[in-house]
Amino acid sequence: MTGFQGGQMKSLCDLCVVVPSDNMQIIEDLHLSIAHSVFRVLRHEIQAMDHSRATIALAQPVSGHRPVASKG
Repeated sequence: MTGFQGGQMKSLCDLCVVVPSDNMQIIEDLHLSIAHSVFRVLRHEIQAMDHSRATIALAQPVSGHRPVASKG
C-alpha cells in the first residue's frame, strides 16, 4: 500500500494499492481501513476452513474405535 501517486513501490509490486492523496493523515487512515478489511476477510476464510475440517473430522471414525450400533 502506498499513497500520493504510488512512487517507486508501484513498479515493484504485482498489486499495489495506491491512496491518491497528498494528505498523509488521509493516506494513513485509508491504509488502516484497507488492512482491517483484508484481515477480516482472511479471518472469515480461516474460520470457514476450520469449520469444514471440524465437520469432516466429526464424520470420520476415531482411529482404533469401532462405531457402536445403536439399540433401537
